[in-house]
Amino acid sequence: AEPYYDCDGNCLMDADEDGICDELEVAGCTNVDACNYAMDATDDDGSCLTVGDVCDDGNDLTVFDTINVDCDCVGEVEGVDQVMDAPLVSVKVYPNPANHMLFLECPAGVQAGIILTSMDGRQVLVESLTASGRKALNVSALPAGVYVLTVENGTERIRKHVMLGGH
Repeated sequence: AEPYYDCDGNCLMDADEDGICDELEVAGCTNVDACNYAMDATDDDGSCLTVGDVCDDGNDLTVFDTINVDCDCVGEVEGVDQVMDAPLVSVKVYPNPANHMLFLECPAGVQAGIILTSMDGRQVLVESLTASGRKALNVSALPAGVYVLTVENGTERIRKHVMLGGH
């Protein structure tokens, strides 16, 4: 008999009963429509990447990273409307997701307006960022969901998506 087969040509071990002996299985992506299809793969390992799948492009300045039609992982730049060296680019928002308090930090001396908008376009919170560069927002009364946080100082505007967990 051939290695891994009995005298009748049947696999000695074939856990998934696909006719390929376990010792000869090749793990990989078996979906021919996937970006990382592996022609030699005989056992799908769950690694398939298809257009629209969520991914991480490794860039902290992007959001909504997904696999595009060229099979590249790309994201959208987080809502910067002006030059990239502007002070608002460094606005930090944490934690995200938040349950009770949402904190904002940017360089001291930056004064800006803060607007939190629900995904249906309603302004649910309007505050000001003072010269200290720090602000704590009480979001405990807001329902769980995705919101758009806009910070603007008259010449620049930055938007960040935040997730609120509710109670």
